[in-house]
Amino acid sequence: MSSGANAPWDRASYLRRNFAEARDIELDLAAILSNAGSKEILRTYGYSDREQPPSHPGVGVVFRSGAKAFCMFS
Repeated sequence: MSSGANAPWDRASYLRRNFAEARDIELDLAAILSNAGSKEILRTYGYSDREQPPSHPGVGVVFRSGAKAFCMFS
């Protein structure tokens, strides 16, 4: 009998699976912030929307004043 609990741990598969979930959360959170109705928010973005994948997923907000806010997931 084979059990998932006894299967060898595959770090690469684990990171791919969890990064995909984090990317979905990034996109959802960026959309929520973008559509919050604040006229102060110029744009929002997920860290995963870069050519080179980030070491930590997260979300950024750029405000009309030029200020920036960051939320990095750990």
